[in-house]
Amino acid sequence: MHLAKILLFFTIYLLLTLCTVWYIRQEQYLYFWDYANYHGLYRKLGARLRQSPLKAISTVISSVRKSDYNILPALFQMPFYFSFGSSRFAYILSIVVLFAFPAIALFTRLMGEFDTQHRDKKEANAFVLTFISTVVIGLSPQFWTPVVLGYVDVIGVIVIFTVLMLYFRKDLADQTSRDILAQGLLLSLLILLRRWYAYWVVGFLFAMCITTWAGIHHNDGHPIEKLRLGFRNALMVSVIAVLILFAVATPIAVRMSTTDYRDIYSAYRESDSVLPHFLGLIHHYGLWFLATSSLGLVKMATTEGKKLIALFLIVQCIVTFFLFTRTQSIGVHHHYGISVILSIFTAFFWQNLYLELKTHLLKAVFISSLSVTSVLNLLIVFYPDISNRLGPVGEVFSQIRRYPLKRQDLDRIHNLLHTLNSLTRFRRQNLCLSQLGSLKWKHHSKRVPQL
Repeated sequence: MHLAKILLFFTIYLLLTLCTVWYIRQEQYLYFWDYANYHGLYRKLGARLRQSPLKAISTVISSVRKSDYNILPALFQMPFYFSFGSSRFAYILSIVVLFAFPAIALFTRLMGEFDTQHRDKKEANAFVLTFISTVVIGLSPQFWTPVVLGYVDVIGVIVIFTVLMLYFRKDLADQTSRDILAQGLLLSLLILLRRWYAYWVVGFLFAMCITTWAGIHHNDGHPIEKLRLGFRNALMVSVIAVLILFAVATPIAVRMSTTDYRDIYSAYRESDSVLPHFLGLIHHYGLWFLATSSLGLVKMATTEGKKLIALFLIVQCIVTFFLFTRTQSIGVHHHYGISVILSIFTAFFWQNLYLELKTHLLKAVFISSLSVTSVLNLLIVFYPDISNRLGPVGEVFSQIRRYPLKRQDLDRIHNLLHTLNSLTRFRRQNLCLSQLGSLKWKHHSKRVPQL
């Protein structure tokens, strides 16, 4: 079974890597702003490491403490830099291999931790359930869009799935000091990697308190004692995360806690009303994905032993959404704070639906349909003309379009740059000649006798 899973992951990862290579090779663009930001940091850090490793590490520490866009994520990409160079091609592939693929693997592991109503069936169908969870996130356009655009935020998804696995492993009141410390460390690391993940962390801590209070009716024995231990552990996680954040990155932590980001980011906020942001979710995810996520939420909320998990996830998702949209509109990379939760609901729904099927024929039809639909949902975003071929059917999928970036005037831009370089060289040559003539005149004038 483990060998089959390894072959499954290898096959899917290979196909996704080839698709990413095709996408990057299609692009002809001049990258700027966020598209080029972390690629520039990746190149600068690699060059500094070549020249002086100690100074480079000092630069990383300084950026983590003071910079809004620190170079900590780029530090994990350095093996790719030294192996494959500083090109955008190598940079994007480093995100895919080092960040995206581990996140997919952790998602399948997280879904495997959620026991279903059919535990015996789950063990017999472990391979297919792993395939379903891999398809749900591995063929999600919301997962891949920030990656191909050059954002490194997917590294935070690795931390999120690790935190959720630690948290759901046992009741909060029963967690050990090691579990509490690990969660606090990971939550602070999540903010250090990308500071906007602080909204997700606040949602996580809020959901901990809500589910701890709600769980008082589900605890056997001494519910008040369980409630006290649960709130104590939730407080400890919060305190550890905050203390580590302030200890490691004091300047940026103070700035984050004292700055009104709603005011300074008002230009990036589409509306003060919630409705436009909610409609943006429909546009970004599509009715098909949101419908399956909603059904997964209902299924989880009505499954014995999973009600508190469903409550935690939906509270965390709602709090993150409202806090973030109160500050600014959700960017393509900011959707990770929401899409990870919706993907859990979706995968839970499809896995349980598969386990309800009785015959092998129905299961084969189900897996084939899910695979084809997921592939179409991915291609409609990244491959031109797919949406036109699907017609009205395409309306149920995501409405975002991220075709390979191309400019039609690159030849003229190259000619312009060549002309500018030629003029610059010509000017430098004339300047050198004029300076040389001036020096000769001064030398000759010294020999002329004064009258």
